[in-house]
Amino acid sequence: MDRVPGGAVAASAALAGPSHRTTSGVGLARAGLDVEELVHDLRQELAVVRHLVDGLTASPSTGPGSEQLLAGLAAQVEALDDLVLSAVVPPRRERVDVGEVARAVVGAARLVHDGEVRLPATPAAPVLADAVLLRRALLNLVVNACEARPGGAVVVRVLVDDRAVRVEVQDDGPAGSAPDDDAVGLGLWVVHAVVRDAGGTVTRRTGPDGGRVVVVRLPSMQEGSR
Repeated sequence: MDRVPGGAVAASAALAGPSHRTTSGVGLARAGLDVEELVHDLRQELAVVRHLVDGLTASPSTGPGSEQLLAGLAAQVEALDDLVLSAVVPPRRERVDVGEVARAVVGAARLVHDGEVRLPATPAAPVLADAVLLRRALLNLVVNACEARPGGAVVVRVLVDDRAVRVEVQDDGPAGSAPDDDAVGLGLWVVHAVVRDAGGTVTRRTGPDGGRVVVVRLPSMQEGSR
């Protein structure tokens, strides 16, 4: 079964045992990340939690709306649990459906972005990667695109061919705008580190109508398992 972030509670025994001190930071170090990047990503995830809590505070105590907010809050807590554990648990490369991770990331981004975040129908897109780190990378890409165009539209596409899975994140910047190749902030540094660790690449280009398109290319499950 393909794995998506969430459900790392069982792994919390790693925090309680005597090996905690000896393994601390192993996951981050192997992906080329550090505590500053972890804090950066935690703040992004917490922004979603804050939005969900605000919605629950303003909504009636019962009803479909509250149930949906509670379900979203529970999923976000699971994502935060996974993210914190990634600091002490070594990365685990396993079969991950990129489409499922993209759907979870887009759902979270829609809660905090004033504009539109679209995700066309996605095919099955299995890769060998660490599910928690992959979520971190995609969330950073989507949040960066949303922040580049507050109130604008962001499109996330998952594309598959015989050898690779590609994720394209496009904002609707003004026509004629070009990628800023020198602008590699903390979020994009996380993306590059995670994708590199999974054997992939990150490229940027100008969109057909302006704006920036960031493309993550990962080996497909078939290619990565050879």
